[in-house]
Amino acid sequence: MAIWTQKPPVGSQINWGHPLSQGLVGAWLMNEGGGNVIKDIATINTGGLVSGSWKPTTKGLGINFDGTATQVNCGHSQQLDVTTKPLTYAFTFQTSYTAGVSKFIVSKGTTEVISTSNAGIIFKTDFLTTDLSRQSAVSWFSINIPYIITLTWDGSPVATGIHIYKDGVESPSYTSINAVDGKVDTSANDFIIGDSANRVSQVMNFLMRWNRVLSPSEISSLYTSPYQFITAPRSRFYSIPTTIRKRQLASLGVGI
Repeated sequence: MAIWTQKPPVGSQINWGHPLSQGLVGAWLMNEGGGNVIKDIATINTGGLVSGSWKPTTKGLGINFDGTATQVNCGHSQQLDVTTKPLTYAFTFQTSYTAGVSKFIVSKGTTEVISTSNAGIIFKTDFLTTDLSRQSAVSWFSINIPYIITLTWDGSPVATGIHIYKDGVESPSYTSINAVDGKVDTSANDFIIGDSANRVSQVMNFLMRWNRVLSPSEISSLYTSPYQFITAPRSRFYSIPTTIRKRQLASLGVGI
């Protein structure tokens, strides 16, 4: 299988005619290389970088999250809500941290989190009585090695609806807790990359979010070529009319 390639430059655009772009509501390429604005090229969720530094890696430029103060705050727009609808996250992950205490990678408040603990990946979302959570196998990744992590959730209160992949391959085992009672509303909480408290030391090259569940074949393809639906500046790409794009976003509950 091919190893994922260098990221597109600043000014790149989404090819909305590509199958993998369907349902995409966030794409932070983290290729700015300076300043404190991290652009979302999919919709309007541009984030503000706090205390971050830029680091060249074998997979292109990335943000060095220092584990102390670095975060990207993307606000609390509607399309980033975590409700009971399907979703997928994909992001690069390279960390020097594998200790047991949970550290947040992505959060929406303190109740909607993707975190790492014991060299595994956890997804947790808050329900009224018992939170839904699922953790991948422990000791699943090594320090200072870049991976593409993909996480899907079908929106159900059953933990088997969550699947976690590393470089296109699903975790061989899980620790799971099913939810009890209704979902807690976190629509007013900001969507933060790196979190505002329990930050993990890591280098991240991109983060993407879909409001649908990517299939296993799509996840494998995404690992092989994560930028296949992104077109660099001045390149020819299939551009859908604005009215059609508005209809696509409206079907996802996104107002523009």
